[in-house]
Amino acid sequence: MVQQRPSWWPRFSSTLRSTAVTARIGRVLGIAIALLFVTGLLSHYQYEPWAWLPEPAKPVWGYRLTQGIHVATGIATIPLLLLKLWSVYPNGFRFPPLRSIKHAIERLSVAILVSVALVQVTTGFLNVLNWYPFPWYFLTVHRFLAYVLVGSVLLHVGVKLPTSHTASAPRSQRRTYSLRSHGMRIPSPIATPARFPIRLRRESRDAAC
Repeated sequence: MVQQRPSWWPRFSSTLRSTAVTARIGRVLGIAIALLFVTGLLSHYQYEPWAWLPEPAKPVWGYRLTQGIHVATGIATIPLLLLKLWSVYPNGFRFPPLRSIKHAIERLSVAILVSVALVQVTTGFLNVLNWYPFPWYFLTVHRFLAYVLVGSVLLHVGVKLPTSHTASAPRSQRRTYSLRSHGMRIPSPIATPARFPIRLRRESRDAAC
């Protein structure tokens, strides 16, 4: 396998992107996807209620509330998703593209996650416009892809949780995590000489004399 990056390979040097920015955007995006999944299940229940769980008659505004939250959150997810992709797309050009079988599986799962997310928000927005240029039935495909999306998000969170936790920590803690991950010993602040209290004791003793 070629380990040296070719001269024509894309290079990125923007300082606007960072792991911390990606982690914070991903956290907000994860909350939005969870909210969309729950309100989407409630919307599907209104279309096809279960026989063992009758549809409640009250509150009469319940469906308007859940569907309004679903539509508003879905539209807000579009710029969030694009911003998330902007912050991470240089990772797709890291060299070598595939470092191991594990790395290949991880990239495949990310590709599925991104593809399903883009299809969901695009077709959902077209549904709001009552425009259906795609050949499949929207409700069925939208519901099944929601399960695929949530499963992909959970898998992605499980893989990236340590990195996200480190990136979201304050800068001082990030350095501590980095040193510990390399097996380096972190000096305890208790071992630092207490010069300031000793100076205070000397000044108070001189004043007493």
